Amino acid sequence: NMMAGEIKNPAKNVPSALVISQIMLISVYLLANIAYCSILTLEELYNVDAIAIFVGRKMLARYGETWSRVGEVFFGLSVVVSTYGSLSSSLMGSSRLPFIAAQDGMFPKCVGLIQTKTGTPIVGLLYIGVTAFACVWPSNITNLIAYVGFLSWFWWGLCFLAVPVLRWKLPCMPRKFKVNLVIPVVAVLSTVYLVIGPFFVNPLPCLGWIAVTLIGVPIYYGFADDDNTCNKWMGNQPIIINH
Repeated sequence: NMMAGEIKNPAKNVPSALVISQIMLISVYLLANIAYCSILTLEELYNVDAIAIFVGRKMLARYGETWSRVGEVFFGLSVVVSTYGSLSSSLMGSSRLPFIAAQDGMFPKCVGLIQTKTGTPIVGLLYIGVTAFACVWPSNITNLIAYVGFLSWFWWGLCFLAVPVLRWKLPCMPRKFKVNLVIPVVAVLSTVYLVIGPFFVNPLPCLGWIAVTLIGVPIYYGFADDDNTCNKWMGNQPIIINH
């Protein structure tokens, strides 16, 4: 939905893509977990780190060591492909956030640069990459994944909550497409569970990441506190990069 402005006929294609993808994703995850629980014991589920690879090895072990290795490699490559696809979609979506913010005058206008040959927000992509490097450098990738997941769900929950709030406060506002309010309500309740769990397990790092994120509040008001400041520092038109 962050790329709705780049999609043809978003009123039809965005809801269809969301519904179809979510049904497929939930089905695949349920089938995968059913397979894991059917093949592995509770002790193995608790102690094994790379469950998919272990399942591939154990499932084909009856046919010999060679097939066991084949299963291990196949399941490992499947995880790599899935991870790459998830990373690709995350980069495509997340790079649009600073890009749109720059267009709306809430971010330095250089972040709104567009590469003409590919049509991608190249500076937004670089910004996301540099930010990720700065986050992982003093820590490690495991902690980064854990705490970024916590923060992502925290802010996604606020985005989900904005749907019924704006529907209530601005009922006559034109919208290209609408969603049933049951969907954001269920999403908000799910987000509360996903945020509260990690917070109670390890509260100090979570509070630290929230504090780091809140640094953006004074930055936002420093750049976009009024129209004059917004126009002076940012501008509202995207700049095109020609290569």
